[in-house]
Order: sequence, then structure tokens, then C-alpha cells
Amino acid sequence: MYRLLIVDDEPIVVDGLGQLFREQEPGLDVCQAYSAVEALYWIKRAKVDIVISDIRMPEKNGLQLIDELMHYWPSCKVVFLTGYNEFDYVYSAIRKNAAFYILKSEDDAVLLDAVNQCVRQLDEEAKQVNMIEAARSQMILMGPLFRKQLLEAALYGENVKELVAEMDNRAWDDADGQGFAMEMNMNMPVLLLACRVDRWRKQSTYNHKLQAYFSIQHVVEERLAKSIVRESLVFEHELIVWFLQPDPTTSKFCGDGGTVDWRGLSTYLTGVLESVQQDYGDGAGENLIFIMAKQAAAWEDVQREFDVLRLFLKHRLLPNRESAVIDLGVQGGIGTRSAETPLTPMLEFKRKLHELERSLEGEEDAHAERICRELLADIRLQVETYYLTGTEKYYAFLLVFLSAMDVLEVDQVTITNIPTDWDAAAEHFVGLGRRICADKRQRRHREGDDLIRRLQNYIQENLHDDLSLVRMAEVTFFNPSYLSRLYKQHTGTNLSDYIQSERLEAAKRLLAESGMKANDIAVKLGFSSPSYFSTFFRKMMGRTPQEYREDLSSSERKSSK
Repeated sequence: MYRLLIVDDEPIVVDGLGQLFREQEPGLDVCQAYSAVEALYWIKRAKVDIVISDIRMPEKNGLQLIDELMHYWPSCKVVFLTGYNEFDYVYSAIRKNAAFYILKSEDDAVLLDAVNQCVRQLDEEAKQVNMIEAARSQMILMGPLFRKQLLEAALYGENVKELVAEMDNRAWDDADGQGFAMEMNMNMPVLLLACRVDRWRKQSTYNHKLQAYFSIQHVVEERLAKSIVRESLVFEHELIVWFLQPDPTTSKFCGDGGTVDWRGLSTYLTGVLESVQQDYGDGAGENLIFIMAKQAAAWEDVQREFDVLRLFLKHRLLPNRESAVIDLGVQGGIGTRSAETPLTPMLEFKRKLHELERSLEGEEDAHAERICRELLADIRLQVETYYLTGTEKYYAFLLVFLSAMDVLEVDQVTITNIPTDWDAAAEHFVGLGRRICADKRQRRHREGDDLIRRLQNYIQENLHDDLSLVRMAEVTFFNPSYLSRLYKQHTGTNLSDYIQSERLEAAKRLLAESGMKANDIAVKLGFSSPSYFSTFFRKMMGRTPQEYREDLSSSERKSSK
């Protein structure tokens, strides 16, 4: 919805045009100002897309107004409407980039067409390449954030190749024509390296720990050979994770037949990491644990290798609390895991927990049911094989429901202990999920209905005041577009229609029950002028206010006879 601001020091012009555009262009949010100073009040409150302005006005003329308008909303379209036809005014208007210059003597159709052309220009500009170019500089700044999101997606088991393929590579090229989103080869395996600080100095603050992780990240990447392509991130404030590949354009770390010598790369990394420990860890007084994946993995298998790294760090205790470099790919090494030991895909479990949480939040009953059953089946298997890990999973699963119940105040006792009847537990949580979604829907509708009632009460109590969409948005603390859509969705009618109907009913009551003059009623009900009130009333009732009052009196006389 575009916002149209009408500015003129003649109220009859402003009111007439306001009525014209509300009738002919209901898709516009029409605002009115009776001076350039009042127009500035609107301009500083909300975005203005189109301005119809007189040129000659007291205090500040239309040309001066446009100077300030363009400071706040440079894409705004300007239509100058004036009774003057001198060349100087036309020339000045053109220099102000006015879209149109229309004389007040022109027919309404000319002005309507001009505004419609402004709307089409705004629509077209939204599709132009220059908007992409304007956003391009911002996207370049977002490059590191985008890369971090891609890497996190890989660690959580998402299809990174599809995410990259979905991007328009041309939009992500930098000034030199090189895509910066990901430098790594998505068709080549990747070797994972992780680092955790195993022991901190006393009184280490959160900020100190975060700075330490970024420092370690920087030092490692400075030490790595240029022939190694790398990306890294700090994962969940507890691990630094590197994704490593040899540069395919060089012969470094290549074995027979041009294949990658991943073992040679791991051996090289061990030497680099030992030097980092000596130079950084010893000086900082903190123990650095580096751990390399057992093998290079295709991108779709990164999550599995990452699970191994995290599980090792979580469940294995080193003989002492000194710094160490652990290579899980060394046969017989401390990190070797027997082939028959099953892995616990905790990251995949957490991803599904987040999915369940989003489903309950989004009132997606069917999706929540499917994820709930999958999670409980996984927990049941885990409890039967590794009880402690299964217990950890169950209470993480339970916490999702307890959080939703606490927020939504669902009065339902849930199973807090490890279930003995898993089928009954599944039905219990599925039913609980349905009740949470239903309660959320009801609560959302109640809150919407309450907002509509408050809005209607405000309108009824302030018919004499400013009832523009911008003003009511300020009262309800929502933005104008959202408020307009919400009202239409809940009531099936436009907010402006409700305001008109309330003003009409109030006018009818005052005409019937009071001796107030029509001019006084116009002021009392917020009409900017008696003529506008008369025109509005005639349009709605087919009669002027005076004719309506006379008809009522005539009917009363007939009924009394």
C-alpha cells in the first residue's frame, strides 16, 4: 500500500481531493495536510510515496517543502498542483524532479491519471536492477555472515550444495568478478579440524573467552600454507571449526595419480597446530585441544564426521589436562573408535528438536506429530542402548513441551520420568502438541479480537480527532500496513470503511437527537469542513444533512397524527 499526502493551504481543495482519492483509489493510504509545516509533521512520522502539493503556500512554499521531503524519502513521487502557469514555477518544479505539474483548473481525471502513473513508476522501480545494485554493497558486508550460515548448515546436516545452487551467483560477485560466498570446492571432500579451550585462566569472562577463540582462529589461519583453502567459524561459542581443502590448482598435498594426500595434509596440520599451542596457548595460560577428523568427508557427510569430533571431546578424558593435538585418523591412536560402536547423531537430534519447536510455534499440528514420533523412536532406541545419552535426549525433548506449555499456559500434566510404555507416551505427546497448537490459535485470535475492539473503541471515542492509519498505528504500536491487513483479515472490511460508518451513525444520531447545526456536527465528528461533511453525508445517505433532518421531522409529525 502506497501512502499519498495531499498538501494545500485551501481546506476545500485538500478535503475534495482526499475524498476523490479515497473513492477512486482505495488502495492508497490518503493523508491530508493544510500547510507545508503540517506536511513536514507527516513526512517525519511515516514513509510518504506520493505527494500532491500546491506551490504557493504561506510560511513555506511547495518547492521548499520538496527539498525537505527528498531528504527523508528520496524515492517519493511529486505532483505539483497549482493555479499558476508562469514559466518560472514550471521550470523550478522540473528542477525539483517533480513527476507532474498540473493546473488546478484541470479535470480530476488528469490528476487521477498522474497519480496512477506515479504508482506504476513506483512498482517498476521496485523491479529495477538498480535496487539490486543498491543492495549489493550491503550483501558484500554480509558475506562472512552468509558463509558462516552455510558452514553451520553443513554441520547440522543440511544440503549445502542445494543452498549454494539456489543463489544467483551474479548477485554475489564482487567488484573483481569473483564470487565471495564460498571459496571452497563443493564437489571435493573436506577435512574437519576443531579446537576447544580445555582449561581457562581463572576469572575469565565471557568476552575474554570469545576474544580468545577469535584470536586462535586468526593465528591458525595465518600459519596455514596458502595452498590450503579454508573456511572457519566459532560454533555455539564453544568450538572453532575449520573446513579444509588443498588448493586444486597446485600440486601440494597430491599423491600418485593426482589424488589428494589427505594423510600428508593431516601430518602437516599437526606440526602447524603444535606451533600454535606453543606460541599462543603457553603465553595465554590456556590449554588448547585440537582434534582432526578421522577422514575427509563429502559435504553431505560433514555432519557425521562432526558428530564424531564432538562426541570424542564430550566423552573421552585425556590422561592429563595439557594441550594436545589429536588425529582421529591415526590407526590405534587415542581417538580411534571401534567399528562396532554406534554413533549418536546428537546434532541431527537437536536439529529435529528445533524443527519440533518451530512446528509448535507455527501451529503446524501434522508436522509436529511426525517429528514428535520420530524423536521418541530415536530416544527409545537410545535409552535401550546407551541409557545416559537417551536420558539426556528425553529431557531435552521434554523441555520443548514444557516451554510451550509455560508460555501458553496449557493446563496439562506431562510425563516427566523416562516412559515405560513408549506407545502411550507417543500418543500423550502427540495429543499435547495438538492442544498446544489449538491453544495458540485460540489465543492469537483472542489477541486479534482484543486489538480490533481496542481500535474500534478508540475510533468511537475520537471521531473528532486524527483517525489516519498512521495515527492509529502509533496508538496500537503496530506499523500501518500490518494494522490495515490485520483489520481486514479479522473483520472482512477495510478500516477506512469502519471509520466512515461510525462517523455516519454518529452524524445521524446528532441530527436526530440534538439541535446542533450541521456545521457544528461536522467539527464534532472530525470533518475538516462543513462542505466536506455535506458531500460525505449526501454520498452515504442520498440526502444532505439538512434534508435528512427535515425528513425525520416530517416522519415524526405524521406518526403523531
